[in-house]
Amino acid sequence: ERMKCTVNGLNSIAAQSDQWYTKHSEEFRQCDRMLVVGYGANKGNIQEGALKILECGRFQTSFYELEEFMHGIYHSIKEDCYLLYISHREKASLNRSVRLMNYLSEFTEHQFIVCNRSEGIHNERSLDIDFVDDPDFYFIEYIIPMQIVAYRIAVDKGINPNRPSDPL
Repeated sequence: ERMKCTVNGLNSIAAQSDQWYTKHSEEFRQCDRMLVVGYGANKGNIQEGALKILECGRFQTSFYELEEFMHGIYHSIKEDCYLLYISHREKASLNRSVRLMNYLSEFTEHQFIVCNRSEGIHNERSLDIDFVDDPDFYFIEYIIPMQIVAYRIAVDKGINPNRPSDPL
């Protein structure tokens, strides 16, 4: 029943992600470097999300766990760097992500966050969704926005993500 509840919300997550992307499509189209940052049990999602964005969009994309990122990677942030934060349930880490976003806003305006609407981050760049956030199945929900971003960036850049870059 818990898994069904999570799965039943996936179409809504995809639709909301697509609408959110549409609002930012012109900006995302310009992206040539993206860092996906997250924490805790969502590390698999940031890794897979970054890989999908790299595969589809064919530009430099890396992923970092929040603490790892704060050990120095943040020094590489320049105006043309895009950051996509994936946040869920862990209040202390969410607060650190928000503080990091505020700090890095001095270096780049291209920062976006995917989070549960209940976290209270409601701004132009947040994709805040009513995720079920089931402790065993949340990872199924949080990968959907990154898959939408990966596909839509590719299409916006004129790339067919279904056709390999190396046709051999």
